Amino acid sequence: MLKRLLIKNYAIIDEMEIDFSPRLNIITGETGAGKSILLGALGLIKGERAQTQMMRSSDKKCIIEAVFDLSETRLELWFQQVNIPYQKFTIVRRELSADGKTKAFINDTASNVSMLQELGDQLVEIHSQHDSLELKSSDFQLEVLDAFAENTELKQQMTLQYKAWKMMHKEYQLLIQSQSKSQAEKDLQTYQMQELNLYDFDTWDQEKIESDHLLAENALEIKQILSSSSRTLQHEEVNLVDSLKEILNRLRKFEKYSKELTQINEQMDSSVEQLVQVARDYELLADNTEFNQEQLAELQEKVEFIHKMLRKHQVTSLSELVLVKQDLSTALNYGENLNEKIAELEVNLDKQKKECLRIAAELSKRRKSVLSYIETQLLSNLKELQMENSQFQIELISNEKHLSDRGFDTVEFLFTANAGSPLRELKRAISGGEMSRFMLAIKSLIAQKIELATMIFDEIDTGVSGLVANKVATVLDKLAKGHQIIAITHLPQIASRGSHHINVYKSTENKVTTTHLKLLHQADREIEIARMISGETITPASLTSARELLG
Repeated sequence: MLKRLLIKNYAIIDEMEIDFSPRLNIITGETGAGKSILLGALGLIKGERAQTQMMRSSDKKCIIEAVFDLSETRLELWFQQVNIPYQKFTIVRRELSADGKTKAFINDTASNVSMLQELGDQLVEIHSQHDSLELKSSDFQLEVLDAFAENTELKQQMTLQYKAWKMMHKEYQLLIQSQSKSQAEKDLQTYQMQELNLYDFDTWDQEKIESDHLLAENALEIKQILSSSSRTLQHEEVNLVDSLKEILNRLRKFEKYSKELTQINEQMDSSVEQLVQVARDYELLADNTEFNQEQLAELQEKVEFIHKMLRKHQVTSLSELVLVKQDLSTALNYGENLNEKIAELEVNLDKQKKECLRIAAELSKRRKSVLSYIETQLLSNLKELQMENSQFQIELISNEKHLSDRGFDTVEFLFTANAGSPLRELKRAISGGEMSRFMLAIKSLIAQKIELATMIFDEIDTGVSGLVANKVATVLDKLAKGHQIIAITHLPQIASRGSHHINVYKSTENKVTTTHLKLLHQADREIEIARMISGETITPASLTSARELLG
């Protein structure tokens, strides 16, 4: 049940807070006063899309907050599933910033729009003037049948099994497409796999192979230069090491005259020793460097293979080439087992479709079992709404070829408001005023079967007046015995039945228009209902009529 609604900086509302009663809440006001803005705000609470143009001012956030009493609902499991703390008085809040960013909260826990939609659908149902389009749709009409047939669990099974069948069928089609691939493509995959299998490159180090290849390719020249360098440093008759040692010996005798010279000579001595070691290392490396034609040829083949395969398969590393090889292997193995897989899937597809048809048949059976009851009850409701000459029939057609996640039934509501006239499709046979009453009749019927605390009617009284208006008021009053009803109305007959009456009005100050709400008490209600009867000029007669309506 909706207990309170807080609206800040939304449309032409600066800030307002509304409390609701658990029974029949009436909202009245002149056309354009902003009654429908309340529905827009509730739509945001139910997860509808938010837009920045909804904001009254861009200087502050738009906030819509609703408090729901969940004491008569069974939603603890839902809260547990979405990991949100359950509270008897649950607060749902939506915030919109000027930059277009929105935030949603349930009991101060950050939530997403889909959560608001799931929760909102279980708490509030809004019936607007545009619902006539929904009423005329086959999907909605089927939902009516399912509500009375108590098909919720069976519909869930149908949805799951049908989805599984469709996914299986999609896989089957992919396998058939794969099977029909050209032999040339399979031959190409086989050739590419054979080419990649020339070397076991999974553990190769490309950088080391290329480095070893360059070394092997230049081995002779490297060996010659290393040997020459070693001789120049130490082994030739006139070599660098001996020359440096001679210089050092000639300078030693002067060390007693200069400490600085002593230090320099020590550095020279150390350098000569390092050059001696370098000459030895060059010589050792030269001895260990050998030109191996076979090794060079092998490394050359590996380098060429790497570059060719990387280029051919459009990858940049050996690790990526390994993945290409694995994919080719998978594709070839898949092809080998394809016929067997297709045959197996055909058997499973047949089984799955039979299961879908079984559930669809059970759904159809249960739907057919409630047709007569719905027809009788709806005609009774229509009679109560001064449509006693109405005829109504539900046409249910079953066709296995039309299998869907709803079963294989299609439904059509057939109707006429006039005795002796032929039944026709509802969408062709009903007028605007009749549609409002028909909608109320069927919603009253559905309310018996759904656990929905709050129902909102936006001008359900469109196209009716006089005695019919009294009848509509009576039906809403009866409906409010088991549900919280919020009715936006222009009819005094309906307004007078409310246990809670809210008036919506506008004011303009400094060229800025603002919508306000006012909870009406007895005297105020008399004036408002008198205005609804006689217009802006309230007369003694309209006041008397208002008091009579209020009882």
